[in-house]
Amino acid sequence: MSFKQVSILSSPNFAFISALMGMYFLVPAILGLFFIDDTYYVKLSLITLVACCFIWVGSKINILDNRFLKNSPRISVSEKYFHWFIWISFLFFVTVTFITAPSIPFVSALQGASLSDLSEERGEFLKGRTGIESLLAYVSTLFTGALVPFSLAKLFLHNKRFRYILLSLFFCYCISFLQKALFLNALLPIAFVLINKEDGINRGKQFLILCGLIFTLYVMTKLASGNHDMEYFGPESMAHYFSAAYIPSNSIDHLLWRGTAVWVFTAVDTLHVIDEQFNGLWLWGATSSFLAAIFQLERIPLEKLVFEYQWSWNDIGNSNSVYITEAYANFGWLGIVTASIFVGQSFRWFSKSQDISFKALWPLYGFALFSSGLIGTLLSNGYVLVFLIGLFVKFRLNK
Repeated sequence: MSFKQVSILSSPNFAFISALMGMYFLVPAILGLFFIDDTYYVKLSLITLVACCFIWVGSKINILDNRFLKNSPRISVSEKYFHWFIWISFLFFVTVTFITAPSIPFVSALQGASLSDLSEERGEFLKGRTGIESLLAYVSTLFTGALVPFSLAKLFLHNKRFRYILLSLFFCYCISFLQKALFLNALLPIAFVLINKEDGINRGKQFLILCGLIFTLYVMTKLASGNHDMEYFGPESMAHYFSAAYIPSNSIDHLLWRGTAVWVFTAVDTLHVIDEQFNGLWLWGATSSFLAAIFQLERIPLEKLVFEYQWSWNDIGNSNSVYITEAYANFGWLGIVTASIFVGQSFRWFSKSQDISFKALWPLYGFALFSSGLIGTLLSNGYVLVFLIGLFVKFRLNK
């Protein structure tokens, strides 16, 4: 199927490099050189610059381009049965999760629960599970990170009958525990498909979709804030605003702070933790449960240690950072170079593919790398499966 090329959305590597350079090179460089007396801001800028250079290198390597040729041999899979498998499994997971959940944060928010109560309930909904139930958090990430969005993208690409019902189901799950941006995992790929397919939507409707996404994100943020009577103060300085000590004044301020400052200072704080708690030594993959098990290493919960550094220890608190900090923690500069080459190459796969539903996942993949590690994105978010499908599977359409 042919499709239209749409501006920057059709250039994954360029878009991702531009975003990294803006958020993790330019902003930290300006802050570190002119506003905040912390050399780790400049260090983050240098690390980002090196990463972007090697993402570009990875994007130019022709290794698996032949997998996207029309005559390339692939495993044939029925798209109908693929959807059935994904959604029956997801329904079973949602049912088990709701039955075993101690409370539903969305319901509590409507009943006027406080911010602290909602924060505790959101943590207990998945992350706070113990025993066999602790697997629910991993299964949720696997479904919501890639598999369900992939299925929804295909359903909307081919105008399948139950696409809106299934989208509503996913949306209900997302808002049930007030994950403010989780619904974007479905809406962004669907928007990509609607814009790029042959009978795509016009610019007016594209604008309405964008406004709808922003409004929904605002409402979710408002609900997640709960009822509170905290006294707010504006930022005392740049150093105050780019820190965990800052308290947003309202929902819009919270969105802006979370979407800018938190990403930057969390990456900087991660570099602090790496040097101050591990003397800058390589962790050899110990930040990943999977690699730690393979190499028989003690698991190091880096994201929890960063959270402790920022806000104090919390059993369910995590502070995830851009993929380059995880790569640096585990394998130093070599890790940054290697991970970035792979990132560039994987974005090349999205560019070369002729499957719109596969291409539609690149913004989610990029966002995951923008705010968390590569290892977790591949394993926990399910992108290993997505790439295997994109490289080696051909879907058969069923009526």
